[in-house]
Order: sequence, then C-alpha cells, then structure tokens
Amino acid sequence: MKKECDIVQDLLFSYKDGCLKQGSKEFVEKHLKKCENCAKIYLEMNNEEENPTTTQNEIDLNDAKIIVENGTFAVGEGANMPCTNEAVEYFLEKGVLLAPAKAANAGGVATSALEMSQNSMRLSWSFEEVDQKLHDIMVNIFKNSRDAAKEYGFEGNYVVGANIAGFIKVADAIVAQGLV
Repeated sequence: MKKECDIVQDLLFSYKDGCLKQGSKEFVEKHLKKCENCAKIYLEMNNEEENPTTTQNEIDLNDAKIIVENGTFAVGEGANMPCTNEAVEYFLEKGVLLAPAKAANAGGVATSALEMSQNSMRLSWSFEEVDQKLHDIMVNIFKNSRDAAKEYGFEGNYVVGANIAGFIKVADAIVAQGLV
C-alpha cells in the first residue's frame, strides 16, 4: 500500500486540477476511497472552502468530519446534491456555511434560460448584459433563501431557506395559474 500511496500523492495536484487521463483519475479515486491517510491529504489541499463536484451522495458523514477538521468554513455544493443528509446536518451543526446545490447550481440553469429568452426574442445581449442579469438572479436567490430561512426560524440555514423559497415560488405559480 505504501508504494501505491506514494504514487497517488504524486498525482494529487494533477487530480485536483482535473489534468489526469481517465485511467489515472479512476486509480486515484479508487485509492482515495480506501486510504484514509491519502484522502485526508487530498482534503487538506483545500482546507478553507470546499466546492464538491462529486455525484449525488458521495460526501458522507466521515468526509464531512474530515472537511470540518481541516478548518473549512464554507461548502458550496457544485454538483447535484453531493452531500448526504448526514453530511449536511454535520456541516450545519458545526457552523459551516453551506450553499446548497439547488441554489449554488442555479447559475447554469439561469444562464440556459437567459439564452433561450434571448433566442426566442431574437436579441443579442452583450457578455456584460448577460453577466449582470445572471448576477441579479443569483443575488435574488441568495436573498430569497436568506429571508425565508429567517422568517421561518432557521436563520443562517441556507439549505432550509432554499427549500422554503423554492416551494413558495412553485406554490405561488400554481395559485397564479388557477390550479389551486
């Protein structure tokens, strides 16, 4: 295992930067799942903030504990719900600022919607116009999440805030359409 650890540790920076070929990437990922020491070294490479881009439910309670132990103060879920419920609860319990996937990933969906609007209206917005519209959307998502969390007694919990704000938005649309 020692020799394998040496190889993986030599590859970690390239792995972190996404520069490995598929076979090497799979080798490193397989090793990190079975070697706690190398996994800890990898997590220490990003000790202030985490932006998990794993697939759903890959960051579990053990991973969350390591992330917190490394002094991480903020986690932005950069994938579709990469953290298990237990990991999310642990982050919140330890006071780690958590930007939930449904809010943190909204920029990609919003950009697609802006592109579709632009195309359907046969407009051509500049980069700056699109960037400003996206900025406004993301600020609004943050404010809605923050305000909903506070209003319903969960101040600082952006996971609950994003869930409530999303539910209210859908419920208001249903009522506006006369479906309820």
